[in-house]
Amino acid sequence: MNETDNHKVVTAYRRMASVYDWVYRLYLKKTMAVAIDLLHPDGHERILDVACGTGELERHVMDVYPAQAIVGVDLTDAMLVRARSKLASFPHVVFHQGTSTALPFPDASFDCVITCSAFHYMRQPERVIEECARVLTPGGRFIMIDWTRDAWQGRVYDWFRRKTIPSHYKVTTEKEVRELCQKSGLEVSAVKRFSVVWWWRMLAIESRKQNI
Repeated sequence: MNETDNHKVVTAYRRMASVYDWVYRLYLKKTMAVAIDLLHPDGHERILDVACGTGELERHVMDVYPAQAIVGVDLTDAMLVRARSKLASFPHVVFHQGTSTALPFPDASFDCVITCSAFHYMRQPERVIEECARVLTPGGRFIMIDWTRDAWQGRVYDWFRRKTIPSHYKVTTEKEVRELCQKSGLEVSAVKRFSVVWWWRMLAIESRKQNI
């Protein structure tokens, strides 16, 4: 993203930060359940949550795996304030402010990188996946959960949001995500489709960094 695009996203989520968890509680409950199922951490993995928002993924992970260490990174300061407050009793859960196109971490820092419900805001999705692949260890996992344009409902919703929401960019298809993963040296290992409600279709893709 350029500075203008970053500003659009930050502005939108600063406004939403205090009510985000309540407004999207059903959506978060369903998507986080899928995320936890895909993550199934062993307690020793180094996990990075890209575009972590208010730390709902971290909170759900702590409910099941309270000793698991996680690092979250997000662009919006107000969302991070909420995240740090909610997870204050878990010092092994750490949050950083940063952009998904230039993650503030060295190469091969994490065993698993996950991003939930944020891909449709990313103006440079190829760069985001490149960065996620860069910070993964060989054999590490990348998990992307987001809306999908494969279903007609997703195409309609994508069109509507492009017309009405300045921070929105594009809802992707499975084929597009697969191609982006392949270009970054990631091999898709699992695909899951689910719905929040009948018209809100979701896609979850897990891939692994190839040992090159």
